[in-house]
Amino acid sequence: MSGQTETDEGGCLVVHCLRDPTRQALFRLDQISIYAHVEMSNGFVVFTCGPEAGDSLEVWRWAEDQDVYPLDCSPTESQRHLYKNATIGPGYGSSRRGVLVPMGILKHPDLTRASRLVYPTMCVGNQSGDSLFLWDIRTRKLTQTIEIEPSPYVRFRMNYVDVNETHVFVATHTVSVYSRATRQRVFYLDESHLAQITTHISSPTPLPSHGSVFTRRELSGYNTTDRPMISGHLPWDVIMAVHVSPDGDSFVAITFQGHMFHMNGLKSRATESGNDAVGRSRAHLRISATQVQSCLENLAYDGQRILAYGDMGLCLLNLEVSTQDHFAVSFGDGVAGELYPFPAKILNFMYPFGGMGQYGDCSCLQLTRDACWVAWMAQSHQGRWHDLFGSNRKTVGVIDFTREMMASISLDALNASVLIVTNVVARKFDYE
Repeated sequence: MSGQTETDEGGCLVVHCLRDPTRQALFRLDQISIYAHVEMSNGFVVFTCGPEAGDSLEVWRWAEDQDVYPLDCSPTESQRHLYKNATIGPGYGSSRRGVLVPMGILKHPDLTRASRLVYPTMCVGNQSGDSLFLWDIRTRKLTQTIEIEPSPYVRFRMNYVDVNETHVFVATHTVSVYSRATRQRVFYLDESHLAQITTHISSPTPLPSHGSVFTRRELSGYNTTDRPMISGHLPWDVIMAVHVSPDGDSFVAITFQGHMFHMNGLKSRATESGNDAVGRSRAHLRISATQVQSCLENLAYDGQRILAYGDMGLCLLNLEVSTQDHFAVSFGDGVAGELYPFPAKILNFMYPFGGMGQYGDCSCLQLTRDACWVAWMAQSHQGRWHDLFGSNRKTVGVIDFTREMMASISLDALNASVLIVTNVVARKFDYE
């Protein structure tokens, strides 16, 4: 199997055929930002423009979709230039398969920080952490702006966003939920409450994992002996990512220190309160929490499974119906709360195509019915900061949960290798 080199002084966006990964790229956009964050949904591809245009996002679409269901487009001169260079580049074929066409840009009044595309809505949070912008990706029209309460910690004012038809979910030093109908905040996990909850959480217990590609651990219940919170260090923890379930009734948040929160009942437990003309909705949720790793970076959630990436690699949790029993928690100042059992018992670990610590800085994690996708920075063992700023090698992998084998296919400029294990299929592609 031959390798491919994706090397450029700038960034590039490349489309490959996974059915035949040895062939040349189907399509390639050069000269985009090396810091680009890419979102894709229902045939649309949106990516940030980097420091060169930090207030804008580029919108592209699969050419085949645009041919069949044409939509109005207004590409910029820069996009036209990128597209022209892509179509005359080496390896470009006459087929429209895999080709992206420019549709236009989304320009904001402020620098952007976090973005999430859930068709047809593009949700963008600004760098100041006080505004959310919701776009219709089909028309590239701004449909809604929601003013939000910024985090007191400037560095963590907009870590991650997610969106569905009814709510917007924001990760800062904690997690907040805003109603799209009222533009009001309907859920907020107080910083001190988050910290207090983590004192009742124990680390998972190792289990025998003979003959399995996964390293299994049992999630522990809550403990009654409070561990002291870390004093003199604020924030105590930071929410790294948040994802809502497809039915909109639950969402999951992960923290930098390896904690995972599952909130349930967003639809069924919403109540109306307040005497003003509009009224405010306040969601009363079932909150459960657990510790899965010592550090977490990224998250995927489909309502039935949670996939998280951290310092120990990938971990998968299959959710089940939990009991109605709850654990009483005192938050101090006379405030009491309830914690419910985490809706999973077993934590499944799998090191991502190598040993623990070989890969880090996960930039993308996607979960489908039968597979998951992960993109991360291949570490050079010369130090974390060297890897972040001195290397441009990224690895993209797919894990197929339906197969009885696990294959790791490495494509780089020098060599290729195949690793066969049991129970799961995985492929990885290294690009420089």
